[in-house]
Amino acid sequence: MLRTKQIHVCTVDDILIRNRGNQSKTARDLDISRSNLALWIKDKELKKKLVQVEIHGDFEERLTIINHKRDRYHGNKTKR
Repeated sequence: MLRTKQIHVCTVDDILIRNRGNQSKTARDLDISRSNLALWIKDKELKKKLVQVEIHGDFEERLTIINHKRDRYHGNKTKR
C-alpha cells in the first residue's frame, strides 16, 4: 500500500481545466462516464462537485468524488 503524502480538495471544474478541457480524460480520471460528465457540464454542476485528490508520489495520485452518489441505474426506474 502506498503512503499518502498529501490530500487536497478541488472541484470537477478544476480537474477539467487541468486536463485542458479534455472531457474523456477527465471522466476516465474520475471513474465516471463521459455522458455523466456532459450532463454535469450542461446543468452547470461542475463547481458543486468536490474531488478529493490523494498524492502518493511524484506521479501517482488518486481522485475520488466526495459529494456524488454512484447510482447503477440512471434515468427513470420502471418495472420490468
